[in-house]
Amino acid sequence: MTSDRFASRIESLGAEVLPCRRFSIWEVWPTDQARERGNTHPCTSFADLTLPALDAFYQTNRPDLIVYDFAALAGRILAERLGVPAVQISPIFALGPENLLQQLGPEREWFLKHILFQGREVDRYLATHGITGRPAFVFHREKLNIYLFPKELELTSTVFEAGCFYAGRCAGEQPYYGDWEKPDSDDRPICLVSTSTTYRRGPKHFKMCIEALRDLGWHVILSIGDTSDAASLLPLPPHFEIVQNTAHVKILPHTSLFICLGGLISQAEAMYYGVPLLFLSCGIPDLEWHAENAVEKGIGLHLTWPETNSDNLKDYALRTMQSQPIRERVAEVQRLTRRAAGGEETANRIEEMLC
Repeated sequence: MTSDRFASRIESLGAEVLPCRRFSIWEVWPTDQARERGNTHPCTSFADLTLPALDAFYQTNRPDLIVYDFAALAGRILAERLGVPAVQISPIFALGPENLLQQLGPEREWFLKHILFQGREVDRYLATHGITGRPAFVFHREKLNIYLFPKELELTSTVFEAGCFYAGRCAGEQPYYGDWEKPDSDDRPICLVSTSTTYRRGPKHFKMCIEALRDLGWHVILSIGDTSDAASLLPLPPHFEIVQNTAHVKILPHTSLFICLGGLISQAEAMYYGVPLLFLSCGIPDLEWHAENAVEKGIGLHLTWPETNSDNLKDYALRTMQSQPIRERVAEVQRLTRRAAGGEETANRIEEMLC
């Protein structure tokens, strides 16, 4: 189920599309009226928008298996309602209360409380659909749970359960995006700077990056997001360029440094191509946690929100680019990522659920 914006991409892969209208994350953020109905969480709002059409479709097209993202509660509800097996997919940590409590820091304590609160909200919503007595939200487990990143990026001291499968080699080609080619005559180090699909950063963020990196002699690529205004960043310094509708996997093979907010998919793609990371988590608690965990793994540096300015960014970018220990650790994680399970084994695991 997807909107017209993504329908052709999904159909090109051979899937049948059930259309729905476009809506943004702000539209699923609970309103006062939604809260009055007991709907107080973005994932429950998302479920309300998608569940009726999906329910009607599957009542006459009964599936043998439902594969759903952990945040797509409609998938979990329909699997329970129809009595069919389900696979849960997640791009975030395999969180469990036993290991969360061992890893609290200033920002992690806030995040833990936030997640636990969200879990209670989702519990109440699921109860209205007949699902009770089971862990909610990020703590919930199906018989098979697929995590779209290498196991090496999982939280330190995480308890790896038998049903947790890490599909680490999933840096797909994404042919529906535009291509990118390295200039033949340019031997400068290439630095890729990105935003986030969930926590999108605007012109102010990229202008700070331009100011920090303009005098380093690098080729800097600003991946500003498909819907951002490129004109707001013009004119660019020499050897800077803006890309939109371009997959990072087209650029990362040529990249010496990746500056990102810290999401695990960005980390996984960077590790597949052996690119050191610099994180600008912008004070967002879950990204702070992702970034600090990556620093503990030795694959990059983290510039925290109170320290984030153009001077510090320049310093951190140089330190990350020049650090031999980081490059050695990145190379080690790259070797492990390239040996990890990819699309073939992921498909095998899903097919086994149908037997």
